Amino acid sequence: MQTGTLLKKIQQVALNAFGHAFLHLPFIMILYMNISLVTNDRREWVPFVLALVNVMSCWEESKPEVFKYRLHHAEELLEGLALKLECKAAHFYTQMFYNYFGHASLIPHCVLPAV
Repeated sequence: MQTGTLLKKIQQVALNAFGHAFLHLPFIMILYMNISLVTNDRREWVPFVLALVNVMSCWEESKPEVFKYRLHHAEELLEGLALKLECKAAHFYTQMFYNYFGHASLIPHCVLPAV
């Protein structure tokens, strides 16, 4: 595969890790609800976790064993396995970010309910 084609494919995988509604915005909006990776609905967040794991699977470092489940469809993953995959993905991402950039990364956070 040519370098340009491979780069385009990797970029598409990276774009798939984020909500399509926000791809055309020139800025990042702070939302009042939980969506994408931080939604409360497992059926909604698992595909985003799988997309993020697919991106990280291209990285050269040794990956957690649970990353092999990235090839499954979101509906096939039991909740316990999906939570384990999310936990390992978050740990791997934050550790690799620190290794490369020397400071902690920002990870998605849930919007707390109003009191």
